[in-house]
Amino acid sequence: MTKHVLIIEDQPSLVLILRMQLEMKGYRVTFSLNGEDGLRKAREQKPDVVLLDLGLPRMSGMIVCRHLKDDPLTRQMRVIIVSGVPANELEAMRTTIGADACISKPHDGRKLAGLITTMLEHQPPLSAEASLNASH
Repeated sequence: MTKHVLIIEDQPSLVLILRMQLEMKGYRVTFSLNGEDGLRKAREQKPDVVLLDLGLPRMSGMIVCRHLKDDPLTRQMRVIIVSGVPANELEAMRTTIGADACISKPHDGRKLAGLITTMLEHQPPLSAEASLNASH
């Protein structure tokens, strides 16, 4: 069964790059350009992984992540923060909002695909240490 990745990112050029990288790896990819629509799509589509930017219009990525992790119907979704925030700050934010992992922009496509694969292979949430190691 093809795994589904939802990209919630407000930069269309980055969405295109991520989408192409992930589709080449065999993932089904959908996307949203704002937080409000992204949260709605996550709830409706139930993706396996959500790639989430923090600086989104209409609803910040931090709020989207909190909603996903607080809702019993979506809390098992894997959420990877993909942001331009410096790595040390990004890890602190990841812990605060409950995301499963984080990776800084600009990202390495191979590392991101590897992180997604790792997340999909592990049922329990990754520890903060595993997340930090995977994002570097």
